[in-house]
Amino acid sequence: MLPTSQLAHLTGRKNPVGTDNQQLINLYSFQPWPVIEQAFADHGSYTPSAALAKQQDYQDNGDNEWWNALQPAYQWIISEMTRRGLSQPSEDATPLWAWMQWVDSQGNVRREPDRNDESFESDRDSDLIHLRIPADRVLLTDFEAFHWVINNWPLAPKESTDWTDEQYDKWLDEHWDDSPEQKQQQWPDRVIVTPDDLPHRWVQACVWTIAPDDVISVNRVE
Repeated sequence: MLPTSQLAHLTGRKNPVGTDNQQLINLYSFQPWPVIEQAFADHGSYTPSAALAKQQDYQDNGDNEWWNALQPAYQWIISEMTRRGLSQPSEDATPLWAWMQWVDSQGNVRREPDRNDESFESDRDSDLIHLRIPADRVLLTDFEAFHWVINNWPLAPKESTDWTDEQYDKWLDEHWDDSPEQKQQQWPDRVIVTPDDLPHRWVQACVWTIAPDDVISVNRVE
């Protein structure tokens, strides 16, 4: 973890560059810091466990309905990470999710989540961890577009943003019954984003493993 003096020096640098010219991405993740801190002490790094996450979901909700509903979308994310050389470190590994940016009610793109904003109401009891990670370890996705994956919907190409309502409805009618394979081919173009071409939208991030050197600061819940 960097000392405060170095943190101040880096303020305002959107995507700094590491000593080996790697592009570094600032990410923010709501996580139970004591769990991660213990993993650092025991293993030198932290990789989320799917089994433990499912167990926690059951404890929180009394069933795994939400967990099970999300699994097809999560498996798609895992396949996209693998396809880009981000191999799953173990069968039990599940991605750590984080925010790269979000858009407030005034339409401003912001980096660090604000616990006082209603958008993060469900995270107010979680620790907020600031990470800085090489871009080649991260998969970035458009948060809104990812809901098409969650709902298993066909997703029109990027140029559809310039279509009329009639053109979009026509495309949707023609593609609503697309096969799972066809929809999976449509999603990456709209869902996957890069740090050099970010939309004016919420952008989430997935990474397999974090180590102490990735942690810039921890804002513990009060």
